[in-house]
Amino acid sequence: MIEHSTVYWTGEDPVGRLHYAWEIWSLVTGIPTERASEEIPAGERVIHCGSSRKTKEGEWLELISEGLEGIERYVIPTGTVAAPFSVSTEGILPYDPLSALFWTVTRCEELNAETNEQGRVPSEKLWFVQHGLESTPWVHRWAKDLAKSLGRIAVERSSEVVFSVDIDQLYALKGRSLGHSVLASMQEVLRGKWGRLCQRWKVLAGKAKDPFDVLEEHISAWKGKPWRYFALLTLARTPKDRGVSPYQRGNRARWKELDGLTHALGGLAWHPSTRAGVCLESLQEEKQLFEGIIGRAVDTSRFHFLQMKLPESYRWLETLGIRHDHSMGFADRSGWRAGIALPYPWFDVKQNRRTGLMVHPFFTMDGVYLYYNPVSNPFEEWRKERILCSKEGVDFSFLTHWRLFSEAEPEWKGWNQWVHECLENHG
Repeated sequence: MIEHSTVYWTGEDPVGRLHYAWEIWSLVTGIPTERASEEIPAGERVIHCGSSRKTKEGEWLELISEGLEGIERYVIPTGTVAAPFSVSTEGILPYDPLSALFWTVTRCEELNAETNEQGRVPSEKLWFVQHGLESTPWVHRWAKDLAKSLGRIAVERSSEVVFSVDIDQLYALKGRSLGHSVLASMQEVLRGKWGRLCQRWKVLAGKAKDPFDVLEEHISAWKGKPWRYFALLTLARTPKDRGVSPYQRGNRARWKELDGLTHALGGLAWHPSTRAGVCLESLQEEKQLFEGIIGRAVDTSRFHFLQMKLPESYRWLETLGIRHDHSMGFADRSGWRAGIALPYPWFDVKQNRRTGLMVHPFFTMDGVYLYYNPVSNPFEEWRKERILCSKEGVDFSFLTHWRLFSEAEPEWKGWNQWVHECLENHG
């Protein structure tokens, strides 16, 4: 077996899809690739991609890649490997790995799909979920399978635990208008929530700390960990976008302060609201507002509620100077929505171009077993999934929310202890 020597390939590639597929393969395997010129490099066997050229024994290896143009999908389980593209003629593998990984990482099946009331393509409609395959990073398996077939050894990667945090609600009780606080107090009186009412006015009077205001303690507890914090500053309050007003002087000062406290971690990232995910005008206004408050440009984002519209939302981000987006994942289940566990460049299928936007997938989020599919012991479910990711040699990337670290609600109890155990005992 040859470890990391360059793989040479050839084939018709009028819109760059084949080149992109090889780029993803190289990203996953760590093996360099290069498109061969007319003359075959001395001592090398060139991989011909396509089914129109006859294989030359000793010079060419045939790799069927019929789906890169039409993106026509098939279902073909092949032993321990499942792939969405079969092949019509004999090639290196009984399935089409390049078309499979291209179709998967670009989320082709979602481009024209209908969305649900949350503005998302329902996960149960997706091919991987329908076949119970979403927990496996199949792009990695296909890439390694092809590498082995070519006599190469893919790089072995270590598995880490990576947390990122959405700050949807800067405060639990303060940071709102006086009218909002009065109305909330009236509801607490009507519902007999006297403890909550008392706490509210102690916080508003400055005699108690807001329960969600724990960032200093958080940074101290997890010093040295590569956390990323995504801040929601919405233009208008809605049932989904319930953050504090970004127009109040105190809130603006706190956001600025938090950006400074997280400077060593890259500072605050941007968390566009649900409306901004599907409206360019709102997206532009929110970015301008956010950058004005923290006093610098931002290049990293994640959509609130993962609400976005492909490919438009990604195009908008790129236009606005965003270079890293962390919205790639499921809200209602664990798994790899794009089949890949590494950051990768986005390819706009409808425009047939590789973009400069890097997509950062995550494996699971806190709401999966707390709200969407509640279980008695969510920590045990995540422990199993952490071990699963470790065995696959990929990161256990976890999306959580700021308020859970306060442990203010019964279902959040033990959150900090679990995070500590997760980070210290991975593997």
